[in-house]
Amino acid sequence: MASGSISVAGATAIGVGSMMGAGLYTLLGLASTTAGVWLPVAFLIGGVVSVFSVYSYAKLGARYPSRGGAAQFLIRCFGDGIVAGGLNNFQFLGWIIAMALYTSGFAGYLLALLPWWAPDWAGKAVGIGLIPMPLS
Repeated sequence: MASGSISVAGATAIGVGSMMGAGLYTLLGLASTTAGVWLPVAFLIGGVVSVFSVYSYAKLGARYPSRGGAAQFLIRCFGDGIVAGGLNNFQFLGWIIAMALYTSGFAGYLLALLPWWAPDWAGKAVGIGLIPMPLS
């Protein structure tokens, strides 16, 4: 395997880890607060929506195999121009929002475990500290 490549098992571990970490461990409290007794129905609806999304990505990946992922699919559909670039920017913004939600949820759980009171800004500081910085 070439240096810097990800195996199928590695990619699967990343996908499952992010879904489990984000969907179940980090955001379960927020989801239960929002949905209340309807939480199982909310998870069922989310699962159905996820099936359509995964099916679409699987079909696109089989039809247009590349390392570009969703950005490559946008370029194939709209061409290498402003529409594909704009939609890719929206996708990137969605990842940033998701990362903010994950770090916020984790910070809330972490602060709840502390034996002392933490100021309101501590959750934001923990969340910022969780965001990985690129290595040069």
